[in-house]
Amino acid sequence: PTVEELNAYLDENSRDRRAQLVSKLLSPEYAEDYTRNWTTIWSNLLIGRAASDGDERATVNREGFQQYLREALKENRPYD
Repeated sequence: PTVEELNAYLDENSRDRRAQLVSKLLSPEYAEDYTRNWTTIWSNLLIGRAASDGDERATVNREGFQQYLREALKENRPYD
């Protein structure tokens, strides 16, 4: 979280602040940001950041791989 988000959470005095935070984190908007971030991280780690001509990574379908990861995260598939 950002510093502002952390401070807002800590300043919140309601008894259900944790439940409210969980609901926010499970919202579709947050899920899209989460999957975008992690598909970028995993594709950079597993494929590499950039592929140049003649590099075998140039034949990898990065978009297809990221789509697969988005679906796997959305469906909560196990890593194995």
